[in-house]
Amino acid sequence: MEQASIALYFSDAPPGKRIADVALGSRHIDIPPGESAYKVRDHFTLPIDVEAVGIIPHAHYLCKDMKGIALLPDGTKKWLIWIRDWDFNWQEQYRYEQPLRLPAGTRLEMEFTYDNSDRNPRNPSHPPQRVLWGPDSTDEMAGLHIQVIPVRMSEMPLLMQALWGKFMRSVGGKFFTLPDG
Repeated sequence: MEQASIALYFSDAPPGKRIADVALGSRHIDIPPGESAYKVRDHFTLPIDVEAVGIIPHAHYLCKDMKGIALLPDGTKKWLIWIRDWDFNWQEQYRYEQPLRLPAGTRLEMEFTYDNSDRNPRNPSHPPQRVLWGPDSTDEMAGLHIQVIPVRMSEMPLLMQALWGKFMRSVGGKFFTLPDG
């Protein structure tokens, strides 16, 4: 017989820090059969100082190369992640050993490269077929989620407003519709 137990700890104070998700990605994926270097890119400029604490890459079988970089306002380039031979089984949350300080004005960029050719041993289709964005593992996705904590928590609303703006631009402002009337 198994006996489980849990312990809960309560506090009178709310959490002092919160993580925000900076989502880079695209749903505009249309990879022709035989294409061995199809690229998807996205970017976001940080409006506040943050510390990057983790990263979550997401793609399916055709992705071969994933890059995430931070271009700091002084021109310095810092790698957030670079996976040169992506494997579908590596979809995890990765934590940085030490938080990476990124000042306001840093441009976060992602670039994923896909191989929809017969030379890709992970390609589930032989012969290769046209592949679009979609939820099935035989479809493709492009997502790079950077987990950040604002240096000054009072600036979290500025970050969230900028991320909402990015999201609204990505859906073309068609997220909300007015009721017919």
